Amino acid sequence: MKTHQQKLNELTTEIRKSIPRLMELSDGCEIKIQYDVSFFITGKAFDTYYAVSVNGCNFKTLDSIDIMEKIGHEPLLNDVLEWHSSNGIDKYSHFEVSKGEAYFSIYDGEENESIIWDLSKSKLREQSPELINFLHDLIPNK
Repeated sequence: MKTHQQKLNELTTEIRKSIPRLMELSDGCEIKIQYDVSFFITGKAFDTYYAVSVNGCNFKTLDSIDIMEKIGHEPLLNDVLEWHSSNGIDKYSHFEVSKGEAYFSIYDGEENESIIWDLSKSKLREQSPELINFLHDLIPNK
């Protein structure tokens, strides 16, 4: 049985794989440098990107560090919707906004299941475990 964090990691990886812009080195992209230290690219000034460590203690120019791994951008609602519709997943499920609530639904031929996306939180990792499980189950071949 996979944990919530494992399912979230697999779902995030799948979304990043299917949307190349989530792996671009730009503002908001998470990277790892030597010694497994994580940084976020925070902005660009005079054609130089700057990165701040995840804990906020270190500040470096991107050209002064060796990037060991690109983690990517945090998937947001729009990214989840793009992934959802670009992989043929929408044949079995859909996303709908009604009366101020947003939800994903799936129809398996017998019953309709709906899971709510909390619109006050735009990041995938901030959503409920039920929604993460629901979307994880939509990953092809999982």
